[in-house]
Amino acid sequence: MKKKLIISVLVAVTMGMATGCGGESDTIEPIATEQQSVETQVSESDKAETVSFDVNWDQCRDDLVSELVSDDYPYIQDVYLGVDDETRRITLTATLDDATAPDVALDLADTMIRRTCALANMQDSDVTMPGADTYGGLFDVYDCMIGIAPMSQVNNSDQWFVYDAIARGTNQKPELTAAYRS
Repeated sequence: MKKKLIISVLVAVTMGMATGCGGESDTIEPIATEQQSVETQVSESDKAETVSFDVNWDQCRDDLVSELVSDDYPYIQDVYLGVDDETRRITLTATLDDATAPDVALDLADTMIRRTCALANMQDSDVTMPGADTYGGLFDVYDCMIGIAPMSQVNNSDQWFVYDAIARGTNQKPELTAAYRS
């Protein structure tokens, strides 16, 4: 009998603790967990997949080429802008005179990324402009592949000035390839 009484008391105490007797608030505060962080990241990624901009990519390509393949940049031989909306990837390439300094090629890579976003913004104001520390809203949604090559090395990517991939939302700066790092 004594055993049944002790078990009954323990069960009652356990049930009381489990139901939260004596609490002043009926709301439960969520506890941040690693799982919630992963779900948030997935949600942001899904959000990027649903964003679409009203941009005429052919017009952007034409504008970028006319800006960069000009007398203002005599070392630039050719520029390419390609967009794959299905994979959310923008490809930017340029061929330069062989005598171009590597730091000039690296600056051009940054300029091409920023100008592409600015040109997209001219057509759709939902594309946020690039800033000092960001490549803009276009590159929150699209990954970027960028290659800057000397004219004589276009078929040898190991000798390109820049051959880099920038994941969407990272604002990672392009880097020189190993062949041109100091």
